[in-house]
Amino acid sequence: MVPNETEESLYRHIREYQLESLIDIDFSTHTREAAVFPPDWTDLARLHSLVLQRRVTTILEFGVGFSTLIFAHALSINHQLYGDIPASKFRRGNAYQVHSVDTSDAYIAQAAQRIPDSLSNFVFFHRSDATMSTWGGKICSLYNTLPQIFPDFVYLDGPDPMDVKGTIRNVTTAHVDGLPMSADLLEIEYFLLPGTLILIDGRTANARFLKNNFQNKWAHQHDIEGDVHYLECTDPPLGSLNKRFLEWTTQSSS
Repeated sequence: MVPNETEESLYRHIREYQLESLIDIDFSTHTREAAVFPPDWTDLARLHSLVLQRRVTTILEFGVGFSTLIFAHALSINHQLYGDIPASKFRRGNAYQVHSVDTSDAYIAQAAQRIPDSLSNFVFFHRSDATMSTWGGKICSLYNTLPQIFPDFVYLDGPDPMDVKGTIRNVTTAHVDGLPMSADLLEIEYFLLPGTLILIDGRTANARFLKNNFQNKWAHQHDIEGDVHYLECTDPPLGSLNKRFLEWTTQSSS
């Protein structure tokens, strides 16, 4: 489904696209309380590479961070390469946009400050609380609001379990032993087109929860070394537009 790239190939990608030049922060001046940590370059290179390889048009990101900047940069490259093809041929209404949802105003402000003017048109931030809820009788968390988009790539790295509000039968993820257990993608599953790819950063329990409760057909791949999960909707195309889009995204991007 998705090739497990080696650390060497990921660092080649970093050098090829000069990704390190995007981030100019003196991390020595920050404390843990400042909530600014050095980026994980292998993770970021993996995200950047996937967006290019799959000709991603619209990204839904749960949890802002350096990934938001990396997504914007990759989408800007796709925009340069493919122009209005997604909108004109496949009716993609939010082409070359990453919509990032987070519970923290502070984290959103930090992420927004990293976005240069040249990439600002590719990024949209959304602040929302997350609350404890249930899905099919199972306790989970849900963001209160989601962006009005239909992504072909989803990055799941939020919310922070400690930021989720409320309890269900006195159960909450906001506990030292709590696990992320978001169900937002279950609620919008039928709006996710065949070919949609979800990348879950760590969060193995949440990945299993989603995989076991999705109703459509989803291929699952666990990159243990990279500590990421992939889920890809493998249902047949919904129609001619979806079919053409799938064919286009699977062509070589070289």
